[in-house]
Amino acid sequence: MPQRLIKIYETLKPAMIFEFIYRQNHAPLVSYAISALAICGCFLFGQWPYEQEALHNSFGDRFFTVIMVYTIAVATVLATGHAALSISSEKEKKTLTLLRMSGLGPGEIVFSKAAVSLCFTVFILLPAAPLITICPFLGGISGQAILKSLLILFVSLLFYISAGIFISILFKKSYTCIAFATAFLLILHFGFFIIDDAISYASGASYYSRHNYRYLSVFSPLEMWRSFFDSIQAAVTPNYKPFSPESYFSLTSGESAAIYFGAAVILFYSGVKIFENYLKWREN
Repeated sequence: MPQRLIKIYETLKPAMIFEFIYRQNHAPLVSYAISALAICGCFLFGQWPYEQEALHNSFGDRFFTVIMVYTIAVATVLATGHAALSISSEKEKKTLTLLRMSGLGPGEIVFSKAAVSLCFTVFILLPAAPLITICPFLGGISGQAILKSLLILFVSLLFYISAGIFISILFKKSYTCIAFATAFLLILHFGFFIIDDAISYASGASYYSRHNYRYLSVFSPLEMWRSFFDSIQAAVTPNYKPFSPESYFSLTSGESAAIYFGAAVILFYSGVKIFENYLKWREN
């Protein structure tokens, strides 16, 4: 086990040094982190309760929800976009051969690129962590719920990065990868709802809405996070009953996260296999 960890560290070290040191992008990195902290601080100030509300000691859930929505949105766009440019930028700059000469295998290259994208995204979101951790002290939410949300967020990051790496492997131009990554995010988050509406319309119902019946939209990340925030609200509000339309599937936020983790593993290993075949084709 120690030997494996040492090998992983040696694999990631050159990529990390290049990304955070030799690219000389310290100012953008620091400015992004400071901007994230400033925005989260504004949310905290805007959500701070009046004296009467503070007496109930249950406003931490409200602040946590606002901060998490911001964190989820930034993590989704940033992780997918950064990963989508990882391999395609090497192709576009014609530095893939030099990277191959470093002795890294196809799997190690893909893994290092994914790790760099993960570290970059976590670094940008890190300033929001202290503000999230104080939410249990403000009341209305437990530390267990926060740990669950961070675990779901981490699984989501793995999925978005795996999808971005997969797209980056398929195409050569960076702008093409960004276009496909944007289309992927839009289809993943909103496409299932459109399909549900189309199925309901085709079924000949006199009136239909995605709020009344669901077929595939339960697999959307939006539904995963809605289920999670409903569970938080149910723990705070007595007799809270979230709206639950009829559906073929009924997934909790944890079950949805497990599905996305499995999809991330499939995308990652599929991307490694495709990248390996691509390198063989280049060498031949």
